Amino acid sequence: MNDGDDTTPVPASSEGPAQNWPVPDPPDEIYDPTEEGAEAALRYWWELRVYARNTGDTEPLEEFSDEACEICDLQIDRVQEMYESGWFVQEEDVLTGAWVRPMEWDDFEDEAFAIFRLVEGGFDGYWEGSHLGKEPEGAEVAYAAHLQMSDHWTIHNFQIVDEYEEGRSELEDAQ
Repeated sequence: MNDGDDTTPVPASSEGPAQNWPVPDPPDEIYDPTEEGAEAALRYWWELRVYARNTGDTEPLEEFSDEACEICDLQIDRVQEMYESGWFVQEEDVLTGAWVRPMEWDDFEDEAFAIFRLVEGGFDGYWEGSHLGKEPEGAEVAYAAHLQMSDHWTIHNFQIVDEYEEGRSELEDAQ
């Protein structure tokens, strides 16, 4: 653990959660009502998730999550519960294959839809100083996301579409 007034960033480890760890800087694009802005916000949300899991600070994640987003709330709650008496050491998530398009219906101004693949980084869990175990890197999972623009893009909702298995063919899916 970090002692005193030392402001040197210390990463999360078996010794404790990250200390003095800087909040990731938001990309400038997330303030633009464009496809690029929505994709940047999507990638930034997952970066903030890793930050929250390593530090226990969920405030930035909450800022970029809509109040109606159930998966967002679940992720935030999971971090807050763990940090009551423990911490995470979270590896980076890998988001690939993002496809983002604006929703162009009259009732859905400043909204976007995204489909992407994500491999959640592995993590270690610690509770009351004891190692609970290591969760390995997750399977590649396809997600759909709904984003909304106000002052900046926020995640309105996520939905798991399917687990992606390398080499799986359409024939195997049909059987």
